[in-house]
Amino acid sequence: MPKNFIVPCVAGFAAYAPSTRPAAIRTPFATMSKEAFGKGVNCGSSIELVAAAQQGDARRIAVSGLQPQAEGSQQQQYAGVPPPGSVGGTPPPTPTFFQKARAPFMGLTIVASATVAAWQSNRLYKQRQSTLLDEFAATMVFHLGDEAEMRAAYSLFKSQLGPGRFTGRMFTVFLTALARDAPIGATAVTNLRTAISIFRLSDDAAAAKLLEESAVELERQPSVLNKLVFVAERAMPTAAAMAKLRTKFPNWSFDTVTALQRAMLENLYRELCEDDLGNVSPVDAETLAVLGLSEADANRLLAEVVEKKEEEEAAKAAKAAEEERARQLEEALERAATQNAMTYKTKEAGGSIFDGDDDAVGGGVDDLPVVPDTTSPPQVSAGDGTHEFECTDCGYILFPAAGREFKFFGEGFSCPQCGSARDAFVDNGPVE
Repeated sequence: MPKNFIVPCVAGFAAYAPSTRPAAIRTPFATMSKEAFGKGVNCGSSIELVAAAQQGDARRIAVSGLQPQAEGSQQQQYAGVPPPGSVGGTPPPTPTFFQKARAPFMGLTIVASATVAAWQSNRLYKQRQSTLLDEFAATMVFHLGDEAEMRAAYSLFKSQLGPGRFTGRMFTVFLTALARDAPIGATAVTNLRTAISIFRLSDDAAAAKLLEESAVELERQPSVLNKLVFVAERAMPTAAAMAKLRTKFPNWSFDTVTALQRAMLENLYRELCEDDLGNVSPVDAETLAVLGLSEADANRLLAEVVEKKEEEEAAKAAKAAEEERARQLEEALERAATQNAMTYKTKEAGGSIFDGDDDAVGGGVDDLPVVPDTTSPPQVSAGDGTHEFECTDCGYILFPAAGREFKFFGEGFSCPQCGSARDAFVDNGPVE
């Protein structure tokens, strides 16, 4: 292909390629004849024409964009658009108070709803925490003495309480439950020491602060607070001293609390000296060390326990001897009454049971004949019935049934009211 044919073709392709090319640019190439291309027309002049046409179009476009007529048309367009809400050029109506307050009221409602929801969620969260803490304290007290179960309960409830620092609160509720539900003694002190190792309370200052919080919760329960002081002073003495637990009682002085603590210790040792069978024996040295009791005080309290035990046994023996004497006396009276029944004679109808002088009231005991070898009471006829016997000294009256007079008038019989002998009684006859 000839070299002079390539340049016109490239120039022609550049002129005809864009569909949006202005007509002025396309004209020189459109009017070119095939003969011009074939004869090798000078392409330099054609390229110059194309460049000049492009520059002219660019200048015309730039100048047309700055014409006043275009700017005026834009301003007229903006001025011709009426403002929103206006009809026929009239101004919009003034909004009412409720329309103005609608947006702030809606915002306030949203803020209030969010606040109430947050407060309710926080309340439920705190309530759940309080319930879990109470359950934790009860579980720990239930498993006192079993270190493995206590550690498992601590890990379980700590994970259930969620994020945050709950160790201090957990220890506080445990202290309160321990003082309220567990009996005082060496076992309670040992269990508290185990709990301290589980909670890892190595800082005495932090432990003292927790003790103060527990004391504040127990101010209205002085007896429970007194138990807490007893156990804490022996399980964690440094922290208890820093917390000054004996001064946390609202109505008791320091001296009163000290006296109560001493009495509690002595009573506890006395109970430990005596077992369930009533045997008295000294307490081992390890328990004395846990309770903080000296050997001299332990010996003194042991002697008091032994002395009290002997006094109780002596009183019990004296009471048993008294009951035995009363029983023997009753049996002697029964035997005497049975034996004296043999001295009665068969009484005739309307006669006296005493065989004395008929003119003498009641007769005499010495006049009664002795019935030999008689083991049964005297037989009295049924017609005699019940007789009335009256004490002439005080008027006391007996109504023995027929055949049972010997039970009332045995040897040594006396009036139950005035103590007169049986000679003072007279037979008033049968009772109708």
